[in-house]
Amino acid sequence: MDDTQFASPPTAAYGLVLTMASIGYIFLERSIIAADPANARLASAIGSDV
Repeated sequence: MDDTQFASPPTAAYGLVLTMASIGYIFLERSIIAADPANARLASAIGSDV
């Protein structure tokens, strides 16, 4: 990171935000599937990724 003059803390914070957003999306998918298991469109679209 020294060659591009990026500061380490903002880059690490951006990575943390992206990681937390992806974890939140996984929880959202699972809660939608758990709330309505009869409607399996989301579950079939996700497949075995869950």
